[in-house]
Amino acid sequence: MELTREQLWQQGQLWYRQGWMDAAREALETTFNRCSEIPLMRAQAADLLGRIAVRENRFTTGSNWFRWGLKALDTEADNALAFAMQVRLYMAMAADGHVDRAIRSMQQLEPYAAMRTARQQAIFHMNFAVMYMQNEFYPQALARLTKTESLLFFQEDMADLGYALHTNLGVVLIELSQWSQAQDQLRKALTFTTGHSIHAINELTRVAHLTGDDDLAYQFATQAMHGMWGTLMTFEKSELAHLCEILARLANHWGAASLKSQLLDTSQTLYGQLGMWRQWRRLQVDTDLTSQQKGVPMTPFVTEVARFAQLLQAMLAQDILDPKFPPLADVRTQIAQALAEQAQWNPESREHLNLVCRLADYGLTAIDYEVVKNPHQSSAAWARYQQHPTLSIRLLQSLHLPLAVINGIMDHHEQPNSNGFPEGKSEARISEIALVFAVAHAYAWQVIYLGIKHTQALDEVQNQAGIALAQAWVERLVSLFRPGTAMRPLNP
Repeated sequence: MELTREQLWQQGQLWYRQGWMDAAREALETTFNRCSEIPLMRAQAADLLGRIAVRENRFTTGSNWFRWGLKALDTEADNALAFAMQVRLYMAMAADGHVDRAIRSMQQLEPYAAMRTARQQAIFHMNFAVMYMQNEFYPQALARLTKTESLLFFQEDMADLGYALHTNLGVVLIELSQWSQAQDQLRKALTFTTGHSIHAINELTRVAHLTGDDDLAYQFATQAMHGMWGTLMTFEKSELAHLCEILARLANHWGAASLKSQLLDTSQTLYGQLGMWRQWRRLQVDTDLTSQQKGVPMTPFVTEVARFAQLLQAMLAQDILDPKFPPLADVRTQIAQALAEQAQWNPESREHLNLVCRLADYGLTAIDYEVVKNPHQSSAAWARYQQHPTLSIRLLQSLHLPLAVINGIMDHHEQPNSNGFPEGKSEARISEIALVFAVAHAYAWQVIYLGIKHTQALDEVQNQAGIALAQAWVERLVSLFRPGTAMRPLNP
């Protein structure tokens, strides 16, 4: 039975909150197209579609959705939704390179901001501060963040916004060389979150390095590296790039030139993938990274950083094969982690799953590109392609990965009907991690690589249940998208 537009609207909102961007996009686009005579619903759908695009770093698309929403609403910024959409539009414009116009537009919103609630005013000023920070206008950003703090009267507002506020204050104060105050703000930020707090920890690593406290820098950097393996999703890649930059500065401090170069290459690759060209260009001309001071590195920490860099390079090497591979890996990892969470896997098993999701196809980098592009072009090409799980294991041998990860990589193309490769294993002999990977990959391949809508992709995956994909894990995948399914949002 076809869903009504109201049901689609509710479903789209739910999936957006839960982090299912592809599913939410389909429901919201259908809602937008069906409710031309209901301006408010049409505007709300466009607003969420714009927010989805921005979260995926598609800033021009996001700007267009916000404009369509404002056109549907057809009202001044004294309307709460219109005001919020205009703020989001100008933030997207700034991220898309239209900085001067975006800042002037935000300034014109000031009178309307004054009419909003204290919480809404605080969000306005914090967003304005972020815009200034992105463009290195740090005194202006500090003024906006100070204003934000003065507006957060209520405990629940500070609970929601405190982490972002104090982290941003810490970043600005670092840039203004007020290092002690920056450290205080960043430590305060940690009190407002129960998650990995990657951004604040990265900045604490940076301020420790700047103040010459090597022991503290090693401590926070280790914490950040460990935390990253649990947060390798789409929206943490900017922080991953930033961490690589910070680690490169530490490596430069030790005089580890090769490791520094490796980390800088990784950082620039990630910044490039995200379209963060200002950061990319900054690393090109940063004279602080040209010297090679001779420090006395802590050998176990240096070894851990080198392993971290090697793992990241293995992940990124696969991305070069096809421009769709990075978002494919992101969605695959997100789905796999949600399935593991639903099944109540322990943190270690979920970390192993993450590594399989990111490293399984490393062997493809050692195969001729034409074979990767079209493995069925000949029997010889297909035979060569079928060896890539084994090649992945060989190429990753020096990293001494856990056995569960090795087995997961080796089995990631095996199938319950025994028609998989390289060994044609039965379901009982296939690594459980590989079974989860296969279901997550099948869905991600449909929606990301083939561009198929969520509903059809889910149908295609269900058609393979008990054949190429494990029935139990397909059922878990389907259950993730049922209304009312209890699940922690992946990317709030």
